[in-house]
Amino acid sequence: MEKKTLRKVENKVIRIKDIAVLAKVSAGTVDRVIHKRGRVAEEVKERVIKIIKELNYEPNLMAKALGSKKQFYLAALIPDHQHDVFWKSPKAGIEKAEKELKQYGVVVEQYIFDSLDVKSYIKKANELTLSHPDGILLSPLFYRETLPFFKIWQDEAIPFVLFNTQITDFDPLSYIGQDSYQSGMLAGKLIHYGQPEPCAILVAHIDEEISNAQHLLKKELGLKNYFAQHKLDSYEIKRIELDRADRSLFFKNLDEVIDHTINLKQIFVTTSK
Repeated sequence: MEKKTLRKVENKVIRIKDIAVLAKVSAGTVDRVIHKRGRVAEEVKERVIKIIKELNYEPNLMAKALGSKKQFYLAALIPDHQHDVFWKSPKAGIEKAEKELKQYGVVVEQYIFDSLDVKSYIKKANELTLSHPDGILLSPLFYRETLPFFKIWQDEAIPFVLFNTQITDFDPLSYIGQDSYQSGMLAGKLIHYGQPEPCAILVAHIDEEISNAQHLLKKELGLKNYFAQHKLDSYEIKRIELDRADRSLFFKNLDEVIDHTINLKQIFVTTSK
């Protein structure tokens, strides 16, 4: 292939048509070589493959999906934004993405659960699993209850992406969200910056069964480790778990810990509640 011609093609998106022109064959022949189907003379095949390698050609997956007419069924397991307004934006983002990808055959079914009810989470996760999706997006708020589903999805070769809550016991396709441990470390740094003199710090977990919320435990650990790593032992760190189901008890417990904690200057709330 002439170098001038190669340089011209390299500076634009490579199409099958471009490869066909350079190889002096039809686009159909190039397609057969790429997808290894149909008969192609060995000499022609080698010429096409040589040009593909020289141009670093990569198939256009979106165009392929558009032409295949295959439907990709994805499932999203997310909390109900009616109970926690934080989830309104993620839900809108999922719907926006589905609208933009609809032309490529992408359909997203939402499985909405109550973030305060583990039974609701299990029920929706079971419904999702029975639908046999091509992929899953979820926020695994309930650690113990999520692990068996991870095993099922891995056995069925269903890829899953975690959102907002990271669980490292299994290997998801990807994770979207903050690093909970680093979030706690940053909180510690900000507290220290704003309160350079030793004081008491209260870590408040609200509306969560903390033993089943690994992401919140990582935040607390990050905060504690900031002070430990910087040898700031004169700061006292206390923890409280609060439940707003009984508001009078919620305020009673909060008032008690505030009244009985000497030199309390900072409160770190680990949730968006």
